[in-house]
Amino acid sequence: MASLPVANDAAPQVAGEILLIPTDEITIGDRLREIDQVWAEALGGVMAREGQQTPIEVCRLPGRTGWTLVAGAHRLTGARIIGMELIEAREVSSAADYRRMREASENLWRKGLDPLGRAAHVAELVRIHKVRAGIEVDRDGRYVSAATRWQKVVAEEADDATATIATAYGWSEKVGAEIGISARTVRDDLALYRRIPAGLVAELRAKRHPIVTNAAQLKALAKLEVDDQRKAVAHLVDEEPCATVGEAIARFRPGKPAPDAGAKRLSAFIGAFARMGMAEKKAALVQLGEIMPAGYELVINTNELPDLVAFVEGQLNQGVESPLLQAELERDHGATVQFRSGTYMIRLKKVSATCTAGGEMLLRAWLRAAWRKLEAAA
Repeated sequence: MASLPVANDAAPQVAGEILLIPTDEITIGDRLREIDQVWAEALGGVMAREGQQTPIEVCRLPGRTGWTLVAGAHRLTGARIIGMELIEAREVSSAADYRRMREASENLWRKGLDPLGRAAHVAELVRIHKVRAGIEVDRDGRYVSAATRWQKVVAEEADDATATIATAYGWSEKVGAEIGISARTVRDDLALYRRIPAGLVAELRAKRHPIVTNAAQLKALAKLEVDDQRKAVAHLVDEEPCATVGEAIARFRPGKPAPDAGAKRLSAFIGAFARMGMAEKKAALVQLGEIMPAGYELVINTNELPDLVAFVEGQLNQGVESPLLQAELERDHGATVQFRSGTYMIRLKKVSATCTAGGEMLLRAWLRAAWRKLEAAA
């Protein structure tokens, strides 16, 4: 015969008691995250309408009266704003590291936590893990980054995965696993905390500048050296504030004016010409001679060629007929010239070429090139 089901009358285990504590008997003390009065007032409004959903955490410190807050500063402040006399709370350990761990861990999951706030809480978790592991924490991370080249420090810390961790980055994997974010996120948060001085953070918060909630902009600020960070923040919070770190940098570090298109083309041409061999340079000059604008010409540094070119140009400009030009070239310059079927057959010493009648520009270019060849062969 089957047995009848038996009701479960066992009393549930009690994990902890919820206390009702007067709000004026709780000391808030120093916090990792500054209390945002607007956020606290909003939470107070929610509690006024819907009641308190989550108890705060408090402890009793040895030798002190009253209670000390561990977690829930915004809830407590909101309760005071709306006039709540009693607040629900749980008593937890008063150990210093535990209290900091609880505050840091809880705030990492709260909405409204900006990148800088998250960075401070992650850095505190890293510090606590180092203390628990017996690693001495004797210097703040900002001191390290100020005393050395921070890029080198970051690289060394990122590679340090041994049991003798010298800095916080070696703990990023453990912290990331505990709080549910990636190791890369932890390293980025630590970089913000170490690189941006607290005073500059306070200035940005006081002005409620939008970059406080923009991780990409904060990373850009963190990459600057401290002096440049101060200059950038000054432009971010002045009477005409810059919207981005890039705009702020442009104000105190104006870049070089961009070269115009003509200057870029000239630079490219000069660079290409400089890389040419001698034969290529000579060929290029021949081509340039053919496309020079009106009123400009390439002048060869010889005594004879300018005279020859000037003579030919003078004859052509006067409209001298081809036979006369041919005779003058042969008599005065030692050139052998034949004119046949509308084409000049020209030989200057050992260099020869042809040029059609009417192509006097080509003739002048040929004369220049011919003289260069003679110089090269000499």
